[in-house]
Amino acid sequence: MLLTISNLSKAFGDNQVLSGVSLTMHRGDKWGLVGANGVGKSTLIKIVVGEVEPDAGTAELAVGIQVGYLPQVLAAGDTLTVDELLARAQEHVHTIEAQLRGLEARMAGSDDS
Repeated sequence: MLLTISNLSKAFGDNQVLSGVSLTMHRGDKWGLVGANGVGKSTLIKIVVGEVEPDAGTAELAVGIQVGYLPQVLAAGDTLTVDELLARAQEHVHTIEAQLRGLEARMAGSDDS
């Protein structure tokens, strides 16, 4: 299980955008989040990534799973292209990969005898 959402609810004032949402995602699953404007799609994602607290219920990611998303509205004054935004989002992955390659090289060259 990668993600479990149980009985999730969220309202903004009198506007109930999520009510009793439950789902489980497993490795290999493919999901689409479709709905009209204002029905809670972005709110659901923001709850999953910890940006918004639900009024009720839980959203739990499996250990080691990270979720990234590109918000509909970017920060004021942000003039980056989509390609630049996606590249920026991957910078930490490239850093970690380089660190792992260095560690592998050091381990391959070590002599434990």
